[in-house]
Amino acid sequence: MRKEKRIFLILMIGICLSGMLIIKKTTVISGQENTVSHVTAPKDIPAVAVEINKSSEVICDKLSEITYTVYTDSDTLHIPVLWDVSAVNMELPGVYTVKGTLKLLRGYDLGEINSPQVQTTVSIQYPGRPEINTYYRLTAAGLYIFPWLEREDADSMEAYLKKDNGQWMNLTEEGFALCSEDGLYVSNQSMVVGNTYSLMVVYGDGQRQTGTLRFRYQKDGSLKVYSYQYSQLGNTGSPAKRIRSYNAKDEKYLSRCAAYAVETGSSLEKIEEDLKESVRLRVSTAEKFENTAENPEIILESSWDMSQADLTKQGVCKLIGTFVVPKGYQLAENLALPKAYAYLSVQKRGNPQIDTYSMPVVDLVEFPMLMADFSAEELQNVQVYIRENKGSYQKLDRELAEVTSGGIQLYCREVLKKGNNYDICAVYETGSTGIYSFLYNDDFIVNEYWHERNFSDRDEKNLPAIVQKAPGQTVTSVPSVEGMESPDTKENYYEESSDETSDNSRSSGQKTSAGEIKATDSGTTSDFDAADSTVTELSTDTITAISGQRLLLMLQQNGIVRFEKQGISVTILPETINTWKVAANDEIQMRIEKTAESAFSLRIFVRGEEVTEIPGSTAEFQTSVFGEISSPETVTVADAQGNLCAVTWQEKQKILRVEIEKTGDYFISEASVSGQADKTETDLTEASVSDADTVESAEVISDGEADSTMAKEVNAEGLSEKQKIETGKICGLLSVVAVGLILLLILRKKRNNIRNR
Repeated sequence: MRKEKRIFLILMIGICLSGMLIIKKTTVISGQENTVSHVTAPKDIPAVAVEINKSSEVICDKLSEITYTVYTDSDTLHIPVLWDVSAVNMELPGVYTVKGTLKLLRGYDLGEINSPQVQTTVSIQYPGRPEINTYYRLTAAGLYIFPWLEREDADSMEAYLKKDNGQWMNLTEEGFALCSEDGLYVSNQSMVVGNTYSLMVVYGDGQRQTGTLRFRYQKDGSLKVYSYQYSQLGNTGSPAKRIRSYNAKDEKYLSRCAAYAVETGSSLEKIEEDLKESVRLRVSTAEKFENTAENPEIILESSWDMSQADLTKQGVCKLIGTFVVPKGYQLAENLALPKAYAYLSVQKRGNPQIDTYSMPVVDLVEFPMLMADFSAEELQNVQVYIRENKGSYQKLDRELAEVTSGGIQLYCREVLKKGNNYDICAVYETGSTGIYSFLYNDDFIVNEYWHERNFSDRDEKNLPAIVQKAPGQTVTSVPSVEGMESPDTKENYYEESSDETSDNSRSSGQKTSAGEIKATDSGTTSDFDAADSTVTELSTDTITAISGQRLLLMLQQNGIVRFEKQGISVTILPETINTWKVAANDEIQMRIEKTAESAFSLRIFVRGEEVTEIPGSTAEFQTSVFGEISSPETVTVADAQGNLCAVTWQEKQKILRVEIEKTGDYFISEASVSGQADKTETDLTEASVSDADTVESAEVISDGEADSTMAKEVNAEGLSEKQKIETGKICGLLSVVAVGLILLLILRKKRNNIRNR
C-alpha cells in the first residue's frame, strides 16, 4: 500500500513539474516575440525568362533577391519573398503568373497588419529562340523590359515598332530601344498614350524574328496586351522630313534664355559660342509636338545676331537668336518658329551693377555682374540686400544669395513670394551697385522647365543639379541704409520691360562704404547656430536634399513645409516633422516624381532612413500636370494598396488637393477606384493566343481576399504561435490545479483513515 502511494505521489510531482515547465517555456516565448509595425512590399519586380524543361527552382533562384522590408520597434528586416511556382508548366512554353507571400521568421508577429502579396510573370522559352511575350517596368526610368534567355548576338538584334495603320519603325536605329544580353529595353518616349502598337525583334542577321506583341499604351503607363503571335515584318519606314511643330513649353524660357555681364569694348565671340551651344529648340514632324519612334524630335541649333550690341557705353542690350533648320528638312508653310532672347549688361571694370537677370534653372535667379577682378576675399565680403514691397532692407545670408565672379545667384524659393515687389542691391568694399527693382510674378519666372516635362525624359532634360551648402543663418534686418534711394525717384535707363527698373548711376555717385552698412546691422533673427553645416544640399528635377537646419528654418518662417517638383506640391505639417526629431546636421531628402501619365510617387528619407507615415499631409497639382482631365470634380486618387484618398477640387485655382497619410505611389483616375485595376491573368502559348489576353506587369496587390492565416506564422497543429503560447499557459495552470486537488484528496483520505483507527 505504501509502495503504491509513493508511486502515485511521484507521478503527481512529475505532472506538477511538467506544468511549471510549460508555463516557464511559454513565458519566455512571449517575451521574445516582436510585433511588426510596418511592411513594405518590393517594387518594380522583374519578369523573368526561364529555359523550357528546366527545374522550377530556377524561377526562385532568379527572383531570390526580391525581398520584403519588415519594420519593428527595434529591427529592420529584409525577408526574401516566398514564391509559389506550382502553376508553372516547365514543359510548355508561354507566360505564367507567379505569386509571392511574406513568411516571417520565428519570434515575429504581424499583429493586425495584412501581409501584402506580390506577383510577377515568367516566360518559358526555347534556347536560341528569344521571345518578347511578357514585360516589367522600371517606372522611374520610363523603361519597359522584355526578358529573354541570355544571348551573345545582342549587338546584331534590332527592335521594330508599328502604330496601327502605320509603318514599322526601327527603334534601335532611332535610339528608342536597346537589345541587351538579357532582354529588350524600350523607352516609353517611343509611344503616345492611347495608341495601339505592334512590337517585334529581328535577329540572326535579319533572317529570324520573334513573335509580334500587340498592345495598347495606357494612360497609367501599363501595356494592355492583346495578342502575341508570329507574323512577318512588313514595309519599314523612316521619319518624315517636314517640320510641323515645336515644343511650346520651351517658348517661355526662350524669352530670356541667358544674361551676361561684359566689359565695355570687349569681344562677344565667347558669348556667341556659348549661346549657340546651349540654346536649342526641339521640333517634330508631327502636327502636335511629340518625340516618338514615328515622329522623333529634331534639335535645332541657334544663330545669333550680335551686331545690335553696343559695347561702347554702359547699359543693357538685347540679343536675338533664330533657329537653323538642318539640311534635308523643311518647315511646314503654316509653322513659324519662335525666337530666342538673351541680355547683355555692359559694365565698367571695377564698377559692377545689377541691371538684368536670367533663370538658368528652376528656382534660381542669376544677376550677372562684372566681378572677374575681385579676389576671393573681396567676393566673400560682398553683401546683398533686398527689401519687399518697400519695407526695410534685409541682408541675405550667403547661402541664400551666393556671390561669384559672374554675379549673384539668388535661391528665390526661400526669398521671393509671387505677387510682391522687390528691390535688390549689393555692397562691396569700394562702393555699391544701384538698386534693381522687379515684380516677382509669372512673367518674371521664365524657367519652369521640368514642371510639365514627360516623367521619363531623362536624357533630354539636361538640367544641372543645384548643389549648395546648408544655411548658416537667416537674413539680418537692416532698418535703414544710407544712400539707397527708392527706385521710384530714378529714371528707367534700360531697354527691358517696364516691370523692371534700376537706379544704377553711371557716374557711380551713390557709393556707400561697406563699413557704413555694417554699422546699421541689427542682431540676427535666427535661433540656429551660424556654424557651417556638413550637409551638401541638392536640388534636381525630382529630388530636394536639404539640411535639418534649413528644414527647421522653413518651418520657423512658414509654419509648414512645402516641397514642389514637376508641378506637384506636397505640404507637411509641423506635428509630423516634429516626430522626425531633426537635428541641424541631419540630411532630409524629398523625392516627388510624376511616374506615369496618371500617377506620382512620394518618398521621404531622414538620415538615410525612409519615412512612411506623414499624417495630415497634402499633395496639390493642376489638372494639366497629368494631361487632359475632363471632369476634375470626379477624380479619385488611390494608393498602391487601393485605399482611396480624400480629394478636393478647387475650381477657382484649377487645383486638385489630395489628402495623403503615407509616402508611396498614388494613382489618379476619373472613374471610381476599387482596390486595383481590373486585369486578366493569361497564359500565352505558341499554340493559342486570344486577342483578349493580357500580360500583367509586376504589381503589389492587397491580400484582403486571402485566408487570414497568411498573416501569421502557423505551427504544425494549425495554431498560430500566439495561440500556441496561450494554450500552453492554460494547460500548465490546469496541471498545477489538478495536482493540487489530487494532493488535497490524498491528505483528506489519510486523515480519515487515522481517525477510523
